[in-house]
Amino acid sequence: MVTFAHISDTHLGYRQFNLEERENDFYEVFSEAVDKIIEKKVDFVVHSGDLFEHFKSPPRTLLNAIENLRKLKEENIPIYSIPGNHDIIMRRGAIPPQALLSYFGVTLLGGIRNYIEHDGIFVGGIRYLSKYYSAALLDQINELSDKAEAYEKRILLLHEAVDRFLPFNFELQFDDLPRNFDYLAMGHIHKRIKAELGRGILAYAGSTEVWRSDEVSSFEKLGKGINIIDLDKKPPTIQIVDLETIRPFYKVEISTEDFDEELEKILKKIEQSKKKEPIAIIKIHGKGMDAVTYNRILEESLGALTLTYRVNFELTPESYEPVSIESLNFEDLFQKSIEDSSKAKFAYELFKLLSVGDTEQAIKFSETFFEEEWE
Repeated sequence: MVTFAHISDTHLGYRQFNLEERENDFYEVFSEAVDKIIEKKVDFVVHSGDLFEHFKSPPRTLLNAIENLRKLKEENIPIYSIPGNHDIIMRRGAIPPQALLSYFGVTLLGGIRNYIEHDGIFVGGIRYLSKYYSAALLDQINELSDKAEAYEKRILLLHEAVDRFLPFNFELQFDDLPRNFDYLAMGHIHKRIKAELGRGILAYAGSTEVWRSDEVSSFEKLGKGINIIDLDKKPPTIQIVDLETIRPFYKVEISTEDFDEELEKILKKIEQSKKKEPIAIIKIHGKGMDAVTYNRILEESLGALTLTYRVNFELTPESYEPVSIESLNFEDLFQKSIEDSSKAKFAYELFKLLSVGDTEQAIKFSETFFEEEWE
């Protein structure tokens, strides 16, 4: 039986919210993913891009990658990888950081070498190309599709968004994808996706951590992790393996009308969680108090229970009954606003002079008041 692991979009080195804890989270889930891959005793691994968050990854990030990839090499599990958009820069002669990892069992595809044979299995790969280079991308896909025909089992690695799954920002159309591969190992979209395609399966393994807050809903429904593929089946079968060290994310909308009740629900959910300190993404909408007041309440209730929380406000002011200027008693307003009765009277008289444009008299009145006040 031939089995392999599909992992993608690990984004090692990403420091979400500029928090060191979040950077460590991405390292930790990658380490867990590698351990689970070893437990599954697969024949090889494919990584479909964005191994790193930055093209120029710092030494700490490279060291983490090396430590985990070495574990795979010690188990004689090779890794075939392609560069994603975070792994490369569009500069002639630029070398993806994965090229440094060849000593630790990583074979980089999508550059000078765009396919390899693994025990009679065709494994092809193309580096990320933007929509601007779609014609060149299709040429490369068709070239690899032709070469794959000579092999019974065929895998293709791509790091591109497909219109069927990301219609507002895609590089490839579903109809342009080759139909003669057993497994298309896709990267770039961080959500788990599976679809039939010709003789095989197209699958996005998704990211291994929550890279952006808009991924929370799919994470809650589908989880995050890796795919284990049995290539002997026709079409191949996919075993979904969830990662357990992912930090919890709570993304909620709260109406000001139900603020206390909804906040209590969030607090109970967090207190019952036995995992890492969560991250809360909160949207508060409706009529009510000002944002400063809500922020103070959230800090008092969530500050110690979460790693961090982020709040977005969509508040509308309370409605007020219109009041006509004629009905206002300005003298009374000044008296209520200023405790010192003499100063309140001065302010009211000055207001009357300025309201009719008598600036000269207002200045004289002010000078007289302050002379008397400071005698």
